[in-house]
Amino acid sequence: MSFEFPEPPDRGQMARRSAHPWTDSPVHEVGMPVGYRFRFAGSSSALTVGWFVAYSSGCEFQSIADFMIAQPPDNPVALNRLRTELLAGLNLHVVMPDGTALSAQSFWNNDVEPAAPVLTRRSLGGGGGDAYWRQRDSWYLWPLPPEGALTVAGSWPGVGIDGLVCELDATLIRSAGAESLKAWTD
Repeated sequence: MSFEFPEPPDRGQMARRSAHPWTDSPVHEVGMPVGYRFRFAGSSSALTVGWFVAYSSGCEFQSIADFMIAQPPDNPVALNRLRTELLAGLNLHVVMPDGTALSAQSFWNNDVEPAAPVLTRRSLGGGGGDAYWRQRDSWYLWPLPPEGALTVAGSWPGVGIDGLVCELDATLIRSAGAESLKAWTD
């Protein structure tokens, strides 16, 4: 069996995910996975955080937020408004080993490099039915954290998740970042 594949585009014409190292992983690297995954749960909700991948300049991870609305409104507009309000209350914070606390920021059109460290959040979308909803987000921590304990704190008061903390070993993330593969140069 054989397949015909189109010629790859010229690398100079390839679209970059991001022009800034503080907002996204490097496009010329294949990151190294780090084996962290944990879940914060309420009575009708869960926030799963994991899928950590380290690069030479930072670390990305994903979150999946699941929730069930006990008595969803019949009106689709009211239901959508309620989902939006609930999702707006979802927060992840990272505390660096030196004690610097980070909340997610958005830098889509900012060409001015912010002071490091930075935590960026991007929505990957969501879906569900009348009562159930799942939302995926991508997070990028720039630069790689220094060695020590890296803390991820989750709160989502609107669905009963508040004040939950998980501690990670940043040394493992740094080691994985040193093993990222440089696929090509810019």
